[in-house]
Amino acid sequence: MRRNRRDERDEPDLGGPFIAQAAASIMNHLKRHDLAEQWLRRAVANPAQTTVPGWASELAQSVTANFILSLSSGSKAAPAVFARAHAIQLSALTRAVSVDATAVALFVSEGNAIGVSQATLSSASVLPHAVKCLVTYTDELADHSAPTIETILRQIMNEAVAEAVEAGFFSDDAASSANPAGVLLGATTVAPGATFAADVQGLVAAIAPATDPLFVVSPARRAAIAAAGGLVSFDYPLLASSAVGDDTLIAIDAAKLMVGFGGAPGFKSSSEAALVEDTAPPNDLMTGSPVRSLWQTNSSSLKCTLPVSWATKGATVAVVTGITW
Repeated sequence: MRRNRRDERDEPDLGGPFIAQAAASIMNHLKRHDLAEQWLRRAVANPAQTTVPGWASELAQSVTANFILSLSSGSKAAPAVFARAHAIQLSALTRAVSVDATAVALFVSEGNAIGVSQATLSSASVLPHAVKCLVTYTDELADHSAPTIETILRQIMNEAVAEAVEAGFFSDDAASSANPAGVLLGATTVAPGATFAADVQGLVAAIAPATDPLFVVSPARRAAIAAAGGLVSFDYPLLASSAVGDDTLIAIDAAKLMVGFGGAPGFKSSSEAALVEDTAPPNDLMTGSPVRSLWQTNSSSLKCTLPVSWATKGATVAVVTGITW
């Protein structure tokens, strides 16, 4: 019955509630009230409810069926960069081999000795990481909202995951067990020039030899460049990212970037779990606060997970800050 939980299907979750109720009854019968309480933990905070203004009450029946939620919070360049990079399926540690120096080939006369050369190989490792998000809501809201609360939450969570990827990719954060290093960590810094062309020239020289260079600026800066006619004859991609400052221009050689995906964002729902309602919960549930039993409070949770990671090799990224043009 557990294996037949609805998860992403629109079928009723019959197995989970039955097992939770049966387990609590058995523990009470055995006088193990402490274990029964773990199945039926008390509620101490409010999830999304039909009666809470500003957080889901607006989704009750008063909302029209053609409601459109706009989550335009800024342009995102990371997906476009990922599309040009070397893509892998992210399942475990992956090692990509790159050529640092090639063999030397020359014209040689017939009968003369051919020179011996050596190619140099190195590798870059992509460790598996994932961006995750979790929300809760009452089952009453799920029954009476239009459009359904789960549809809205999926869109909100997709946006949150995209923002996290964008901010993490265009950062100088060091790698950790939770996240890959931002591409600006160790990036070559180039002094600003007097014009857009001068900065582009300096950035490309800094990541030479650049096989597939692309450039990233803020949305406002890209609009200004386009308004001045700077994109008319510019043959390289110029992307806009809300994670980049208005005085910054970034160059990335996509040929030296490896990106791993584990598929599309995955969603799972549950109405049985106990969870800590905190944006930074402890790993030990029993030490966290506030704790909610979804089963006892007639609530559900929705979890979103996107496996994603990346690694760079060689002079991949250069950046200009303090743009003056």
